[in-house]
Amino acid sequence: MIKKKLENLFSKEKVQKILFVGLIVLVFGVFLFSLILSDNGNQENNPNDNNIQDNNNDKDKDDKNNDDQGNNQTTEEPKEKYTAPVKEEIASVFRQFYSLEDDEATQEMSLIQYGNKYFMSKGVTYRNDNNQDFEVFASLSGTVEKVEESSVYGNTIIIDHGDGVKTEYVGVKDVKVSVGSTVKQGDVIATSGTAEYDVAAGNHVHFKVSINNKYYDPMTLFGKEK
Repeated sequence: MIKKKLENLFSKEKVQKILFVGLIVLVFGVFLFSLILSDNGNQENNPNDNNIQDNNNDKDKDDKNNDDQGNNQTTEEPKEKYTAPVKEEIASVFRQFYSLEDDEATQEMSLIQYGNKYFMSKGVTYRNDNNQDFEVFASLSGTVEKVEESSVYGNTIIIDHGDGVKTEYVGVKDVKVSVGSTVKQGDVIATSGTAEYDVAAGNHVHFKVSINNKYYDPMTLFGKEK
């Protein structure tokens, strides 16, 4: 009797149903457990990933700032200062830039006589006391714009220094540059000479500086940045 009841209770079909339901519960449980592990893993990894990304961003910014600073240091060049076109221990000032503010004696010295006329000096004339040749240098770096020979003025060299700045070297000889030549500050560009325009100056160079086509007294510019 008991054996028969057990056989009815655990019939083949009931056992199969129990096993099937148990299998479903097991699979669903494994699935839920996998989801829980996955969420925990993402929560643990995300903060670290964000920290890594932030650190990388900070590093990129620092690298960019360093690159910018490096580029600024390498590309920025010191500005040149106006210099005399001669060695002042060899040649001295003979004629100054004419200015209405100067005293009468200085103004008289700053007048150039050519024939029966007088012309105001627009630059500074250097000459050697012994009337000997001396080298003439580029006051600033630039590009030779003009080289011209004249029976009245002698040879004239004009150098363009950019930003509207030009220098002129009048009355020279033995010109060592040509139009289009690039010169550096201090390069020898010619030798002093003579000119019919200013016979009294003897062996000399007349040096002029113009900024935006206006002449300025070179003596007031020496030592200043261009």
